[in-house]
Amino acid sequence: MTGYVLDCCTLLNLLCGWGGIRELADFPQSFHVGKAVEGEVLYAFEFGPGGTPMRKSLSVADLRKEYPLSKLEMTSQEEMDRMVRLAERLGDGEAESLALASARCMTFCSDDKPVADAILAEGLDVPLVSTPELLQLWAADRPERLRAMPTIVHRVTVLGRFSPRNTSRHAAWWAKQLELGAPKVMNQVSSR
Repeated sequence: MTGYVLDCCTLLNLLCGWGGIRELADFPQSFHVGKAVEGEVLYAFEFGPGGTPMRKSLSVADLRKEYPLSKLEMTSQEEMDRMVRLAERLGDGEAESLALASARCMTFCSDDKPVADAILAEGLDVPLVSTPELLQLWAADRPERLRAMPTIVHRVTVLGRFSPRNTSRHAAWWAKQLELGAPKVMNQVSSR
């Protein structure tokens, strides 16, 4: 099986950045979530009147109206055993999702350092991609997407409350996007 398995935080980061998840359809492979992640998607933030972040209720069923996120469930003892081992280091959603991605030769999407540490400690052969990498893959060399990136990164930073760690190879790129978008974002917020 191919495709991407999303953890809850990465899914919400993308949702906050794009204002939805329709853009997942622009990737050549499909996106999936585990059963535990479905239970973790409860709310997200959006800008309200005056540019103030406001919390809104959310479910995976709501997200599926924009993109057909398929639900992956454990089907083998190997997946269950791996999930139990990973749960000693990770939260339920990350442990289940990483176990599924690893067993099914899929790419795991997470920004959490403990996930990267668990992959190394368990000797798992699973590709790991982060929110910045997914946004860069999505934008590629498409000028309209590249122009939108500063606003998207600002939205993820404020609404998703995410920025790459300073030690991340994407930290400088992220900071540059925020710098490029600052005047534009401030103008958008002040014009509301």
